Amino acid sequence: KTERTPSDVFAIYARGEGGFAPDDLALISDERFVRDFAEIYRYYKDAVFAKFALRGPYLYMVFRVGRDITDVKAFKWAVQGDELVYVDNRSEHEIRYPPQHDFEWRRTTRDMHRSGRHPHISIEDRLFVETVGGDLTIKVENNTESGEGIYAEPVDHADQTLDDAEIYYAVVGSLILLKIKPYQESTFRYIVYNEKLEAARRLDAIGDACILLPDDQGLIFADGCYLASGECKVFQSGLRNMLFEQRIASPNGEDVLFVFYQRAGGVYVLLRYNVIEQRIETPTICHGFLLFRDGRLVCFRGQDEPSKHHAIQIWRTPFTAEEIPPPPRHADSLLFKIGNRDLVRGMAECRDVLRM
Repeated sequence: KTERTPSDVFAIYARGEGGFAPDDLALISDERFVRDFAEIYRYYKDAVFAKFALRGPYLYMVFRVGRDITDVKAFKWAVQGDELVYVDNRSEHEIRYPPQHDFEWRRTTRDMHRSGRHPHISIEDRLFVETVGGDLTIKVENNTESGEGIYAEPVDHADQTLDDAEIYYAVVGSLILLKIKPYQESTFRYIVYNEKLEAARRLDAIGDACILLPDDQGLIFADGCYLASGECKVFQSGLRNMLFEQRIASPNGEDVLFVFYQRAGGVYVLLRYNVIEQRIETPTICHGFLLFRDGRLVCFRGQDEPSKHHAIQIWRTPFTAEEIPPPPRHADSLLFKIGNRDLVRGMAECRDVLRM
């Protein structure tokens, strides 16, 4: 086929009582869009649709037009009620991702060095780190006479000084996060230290993106989560270079959906976290998803080869557009007056006490 049309790439389905029914493409039939759409395939031989992006009142159709994942073009639409109004084909610069870490990495400086037989770097006098003597060591005592610590792993070059390694850190409540690249090594190592437990764990997954859980409950990343209690859950998805895209909270504050995206494969990882249970569910991995106002979540999965049929999954979730009101008989109760969000926080803290 010499020229592509929107119907070669897009299909529209209307949701009804019995499922989804095919609809025409009148919603995106703007003449300027049809012309711009044909031109993108005419001028870019590697053009391929990548994703939809919803940013405020605008919907973007994102196309990758080169080998690099950052080579994209986007068609911009204004969402006006049940209609889409075409804006332009020059708005790819407006598609930005939020900060990938909910904290700032701080690089250690020379004034943090502590000299001695076994020198180390002091992290706010709460933790002590070094990469000399053949291993990366984490200590909880400011004792330069001993090279022993609570955590150690080998480095590639034993003959290095404190100045040779790149060491960054971030303090998040009782957690201290470390980002360390020993001398002449190509990648950073990421370690989470739990001050309450005096325990450290290697977690390289926080390097791509790391977001704070509500109420200082811990950290979440594309492969799992690490709780302030020390509990860690990691899923072996095999996915790398994941970007944090958004978080969606249920109206009552009990559940949060964290969305991560891999641009190279067009893969989404959806992680649902329950604030009261402090529990993360098995991730949903898909190539696209949609949340309806009633909380129904539709997940799409693509195939390696072109196909006219695609499997979808429909889930009932608490992520509704509006909070469901309680029955009238409960409107005067004390719990109703307190409010859902405060109740959720209180119940979560009660569970913390029970775990002690």
